[in-house]
Amino acid sequence: MSKKVGITKAAKDALTKNIFTQDGYTNFTAKLGLGTDNLSSKSSYTLTNLLTRDRQKLEVIYRHSWIAGQVVDTVAEDMTKEGISMVSSSSPDDIQKLQSEITRLAIWKNIGRGEKWGRLYGGAIAIMLIDGANYEEPLRLDSIGKNSFKGLLVFDRWQIDPSFNDLITEICPDMGKPKYYTIMAGIESMSGQRIHYSRIIRFDGIEMPYNQKRVDNFWGMSVIERLYDRLVAFDSATAGAAQLLYKAYLRVIQVDGLR
Repeated sequence: MSKKVGITKAAKDALTKNIFTQDGYTNFTAKLGLGTDNLSSKSSYTLTNLLTRDRQKLEVIYRHSWIAGQVVDTVAEDMTKEGISMVSSSSPDDIQKLQSEITRLAIWKNIGRGEKWGRLYGGAIAIMLIDGANYEEPLRLDSIGKNSFKGLLVFDRWQIDPSFNDLITEICPDMGKPKYYTIMAGIESMSGQRIHYSRIIRFDGIEMPYNQKRVDNFWGMSVIERLYDRLVAFDSATAGAAQLLYKAYLRVIQVDGLR
């Protein structure tokens, strides 16, 4: 006959109480690990190099660094170089005509350009050009006449002034974004024109948390900002190694009478 053995409440509490542990390897004698007063434990991150806000520096990096150029261009070009394949109930001739018009109006080229400037600057837009349109009014598809669509016109974030005091309040994917975009004065195309958000394609850079996005005028972050320190380190190392080549020569020492 078996005997049932119980457990006291105190013993049960002792077995189930919370135990706090710390993860991570440390060796205080050897000063290894974080928090052991070594050089690595003094490292940190600060909001000092906000490269996205420095348009001129981004442009210099883009022009002179082949790595930065590849990071900005490659993704955008790979996305748009092949276009799309259309599966439709329309006849092959109609699809071919539509594809030809897309090529003639350079639609994919301009979408790729918008994606590039969105990645470089953190934001860009492409305006849908429609003959005779009132760009301040919302886009109505039924009002677009035959042959009135003229393509896309791309502007980067520094060429436009979004209406930060007039945001989209309707429940939609664009809710909280600017309702209008005004082309900066002095820009050669559409200078001073106010554009309703339904008439643009918006390209954002790397999405940021709300508070950071807010101080950056609700745009994204440049893709170059995160890799900037590694980019400087790489270029410094390669330039330093190349500089050593100028000192790579043989010195001959001669001593009289020494054979």
